[in-house]
Amino acid sequence: MGGDTSTHGDVYSYGVLLLEMFTGRRPTDDMFKDDLNLHNYVKRALPKQVLQIVDPVLLAKGEIERDEESIAAPGKEEEDNNDNDNHNEIEQQKDNKNFVSCRRGSNKMVKGIISALQIGLACTAESPTGRMNMSKVSRELQLIRSVFLG
Repeated sequence: MGGDTSTHGDVYSYGVLLLEMFTGRRPTDDMFKDDLNLHNYVKRALPKQVLQIVDPVLLAKGEIERDEESIAAPGKEEEDNNDNDNHNEIEQQKDNKNFVSCRRGSNKMVKGIISALQIGLACTAESPTGRMNMSKVSRELQLIRSVFLG
């Protein structure tokens, strides 16, 4: 970038910040060489490979894995005591509902992350006049928060 200070430069900086927050990568990381930079890294991954570039801390993966384990592995009581079949079936249905809810939630969260990354890309467009203006950035981020985070 370079040149005079302008609102276009501020938008660019904000976009870089968004991309950094969601990927956990800095524009100065060693992996960014030749034509690969933070903007292109994100652009190439969206939308299908977003989970490969997003900072794992944002995905709450531990919660999803716990729910998967509770469904996949039957409880000890179920193995030892066939008299509790009805009780275990009810508990497993509860676990399945929690798992589905978590999966829906994570899918919703991934869509929100994709939307936020798209805003970051729009802010870091090469042409300063092609960048999203900050009032639109603010509206879009508020929309993402209300739609995807409740």
